[in-house]
Amino acid sequence: PVSPPPPPLTTEKKESTDCPGRMLARCIETPFRMLLAPTAILAATLSCPLRSINLARKQMYRRQLSGSRRPFSLSSLVRKVKSARAAVSAEVAPQPPVMPLRVLKAVTFDFTGTLAQVRGKTEDHYMRVLHDVISSEPTLGPKVWDDIEEAIKPNVFPAFVNAYRRHMRELPNFGYGNVSSEQWWEKVIDQTFNEAGVSKEVLDIVLQRVGHDLYELFKTQSAWELYPEVPDLIRNLSESGVTLGVVSNFDERLSIILESLGISSYFDFVVTSHDFGIEKPSPEIFAEAMALANVSDPSHILHVGDTVYTDVAGPVGFGMPFLYVEREDMSTQKAKDNRQAVADLLSRVEDKTTVSSMVDGVVLTNLSRVADVVSQSSG
Repeated sequence: PVSPPPPPLTTEKKESTDCPGRMLARCIETPFRMLLAPTAILAATLSCPLRSINLARKQMYRRQLSGSRRPFSLSSLVRKVKSARAAVSAEVAPQPPVMPLRVLKAVTFDFTGTLAQVRGKTEDHYMRVLHDVISSEPTLGPKVWDDIEEAIKPNVFPAFVNAYRRHMRELPNFGYGNVSSEQWWEKVIDQTFNEAGVSKEVLDIVLQRVGHDLYELFKTQSAWELYPEVPDLIRNLSESGVTLGVVSNFDERLSIILESLGISSYFDFVVTSHDFGIEKPSPEIFAEAMALANVSDPSHILHVGDTVYTDVAGPVGFGMPFLYVEREDMSTQKAKDNRQAVADLLSRVEDKTTVSSMVDGVVLTNLSRVADVVSQSSG
């Protein structure tokens, strides 16, 4: 059986059965709705995106053309505009970027406080070496050590900090251009033990041996340890094809230390301030890193470090992206001050995408996120 043909389309309106009162109301309502429509849309435009307005306007006109008898309501239009705006926002809402749009081709790391830390306590290493030298010295012996150990032990680390800072002021960059780094460290060690309470007579006998032994000790993994996440991170970054380097205010022992820690093979270059002759945050040392990484645009090389003055201010001034590492052993007040310093530095930069790696900040408590940052920037 053949189904009957569909009824012909017609544009004729069915005869209305409305009462005369309703017909009169509709005749008055329709021009009034058309008069108010542009005004309502203009008012909504002040707070809604253009696309949202267009969607709401189409809905309203569609309702008018369909012969809807519902009277015009400004509140209903606003509701429709808000609904359309929410739909558009959900459709095109941007995801927070983790890295700037530039593609990273290289990553450089600071060493102390970023890749590695002193194994144990600095003062313990100093005390142990001093003990070994004094005890083995025929003119001194264990008795002399027993007499001074308890008196000097609590003073060694504060004295070391003072000596280090003083000699960095007087002979910056580990004595570059004036004395060898070993001689520079011997001066630091001399002042450390002198301030801690070791007599000049004892120091005159043991200083040369103590200075040499400590200098050699701090070349090895006996004095250094990597942070737990570092070995896997460095290996994965190296295997991904990213150029890796170390840029650190350090003396010429750094390459030997990296080798003793088992990670030197993953780095394509190492730049120390003592070898290069210039310290961070000077732009010259970052330019040297760029040249060694074969990168022509500073926004394509990321620097990771734990010191605001050298590892944040330096890259910011050079136009490099950076990640600031805040290790767990940092005091709460120092962490707060450092974060404020980072925020102050960023506030002076107009194009923050060239230096900032995360929308919600640039602070990491460990290096695990670095691999994600690099992979997302290259994707």
